[in-house]
Amino acid sequence: MIKRFFYLFIALGIAISCTTKPTPLDATAFKGKTFLFYNPADSISFYVDFKDSICNEIDYDSRNYPWKLKTDEGNDFLIIGEVVYGIKKDEKANTFTVTALANKDRSFTVSEVEPKWDKEKLYGTWINEEADSTDRDISLKLPPLDPPIAIYEEVWPPEYRIEKDTIYSYDLDTRSKSKYRLSHSNTFMQMHLDTPNWFQYTYQWEITLVNDSILELTGKSFQEMKPLEESFTEEKIILKKKK
Repeated sequence: MIKRFFYLFIALGIAISCTTKPTPLDATAFKGKTFLFYNPADSISFYVDFKDSICNEIDYDSRNYPWKLKTDEGNDFLIIGEVVYGIKKDEKANTFTVTALANKDRSFTVSEVEPKWDKEKLYGTWINEEADSTDRDISLKLPPLDPPIAIYEEVWPPEYRIEKDTIYSYDLDTRSKSKYRLSHSNTFMQMHLDTPNWFQYTYQWEITLVNDSILELTGKSFQEMKPLEESFTEEKIILKKKK
């Protein structure tokens, strides 16, 4: 009799464990974090920064979308804008797989981009000692204006000053100031900084390294007067901290 109850207890335990539902995902899985979305089938990738109820696709036009997580009949769904994704977590890899319900080919592996440094590391004045001097050389060869017009004093090499929520640039006689948006990973800085080139502005920095003396990044710019396929440019930049 005791042995029979023992086997019955084991069987009930197995049945209960098999029917236990996984814990539903909640907003803390994404809120306040930056994620890489990667589609291995066609190598499409992009980054999304999640805030309380809005997420920002980190791109040229920095589009914002409402987002939320929803659980229905034991299944989790990630809703971004009007697109509904089924979502499953891979506990071993610590990643998610999301698949659009309306298009099964739109499937992504989603992994968190964790901060590697504190945002305060970015604060201060940084100098681009390796800047291309072509524009400066051209300006030096131009005859002086007659009558002269009031312009800013030339700054060379270019400098950037980063404060808590604002970035300033000093490049030749061009001055620019912009509020910036920093991703939760502290790697993407979105802004609108004018450059000495007419109709061109910098819209994003992708920061790859920062320490007490060096700031390495890829700067992305847009030039309004060129054909669209020629409008976007990227430049790897190494800045040095001003003493």
